[in-house]
Amino acid sequence: MPHNSTMKYLVSKPAYGFDLIFFRRTAGNKNWHHIYRKPYVGAGLHYMNFGNPTLLGQAVSGYAFIDFYVNRNKNSGFIYHWGEGIAYITKPFESETNNLNIAVGSHINVFIDLSFGYIWTLRNGIMLKPSLSFTHYSNGSFKKPNLGINIINAKLAINLKTFPTKNNKSDVYAPKKEERKYEFQTFFMAGLHQKDPPMSPVYEVYSLRGQSNYKFSNKHAVGLGIDIFNDHALNALNGESQNKITRTGLFVAYSTLFDNVSFAGQVGYYINDKYNNDGKIYSRFGFSGKVYQGISAGIYLKTHFFVADNIEFGIGYTF
Repeated sequence: MPHNSTMKYLVSKPAYGFDLIFFRRTAGNKNWHHIYRKPYVGAGLHYMNFGNPTLLGQAVSGYAFIDFYVNRNKNSGFIYHWGEGIAYITKPFESETNNLNIAVGSHINVFIDLSFGYIWTLRNGIMLKPSLSFTHYSNGSFKKPNLGINIINAKLAINLKTFPTKNNKSDVYAPKKEERKYEFQTFFMAGLHQKDPPMSPVYEVYSLRGQSNYKFSNKHAVGLGIDIFNDHALNALNGESQNKITRTGLFVAYSTLFDNVSFAGQVGYYINDKYNNDGKIYSRFGFSGKVYQGISAGIYLKTHFFVADNIEFGIGYTF
């Protein structure tokens, strides 16, 4: 799907592919299993032919996923699928041999797969799941060009055998005691990115984040925070000191909670941006998890109006 008018020539034939997946239903021995109606979790191998073998090639991806029931009857129900992983694309941009590929600039990319469908459980454990899917490939601007590849397609999944889920005393499950509703987090993030044109140097980008969260249910939390960014690409391109703080932003956040793991989206506004190269609005999407007591680790994608800026890796502490 050409989400940018300059990419139309890359679409020549319909894209097609397949998945090989392994999954199981959660056993019910954790708090979030019951909050989300005992979803399915698993891992998959995905193949995609982009329909343009000369310029785009194919992609092979490995990913983890979770399937949530939106509603459920005895043997069927609507289901939402969320998968993330790593993709290898065979035909990225090359300055001499493939300079017409302005979609992806590297072999290694992030793979994101979202879908909404309906699942039927038939005889002998056979399951059918037709769905409508959105798939995205991007390297987070680690290497330009990076307009990304978006694909909307129809899927039909068939499960040929069901392995029984272990019964971990889910029938006598006791709800987890409600945790504190307010918390404060600090995160230090670091990443690499490249600015246009392709073949430019790769620069470091750092950020320090402070955030206050309010947990209003076992599933969801909202928050407010402040970011301080040091983007060496902007400093170098504008002839400033590498140690000069270039941007400060305020943001609002929304998180979906899974006990010790949270998936978050943030939208921010630069209140101090000397260069104003990318506009005033920025956003983040990603996840973090507790690794030891109050210490957390996270991975996020920072964007400007859906244009990737960089992938951030960070470590934080929750008070």
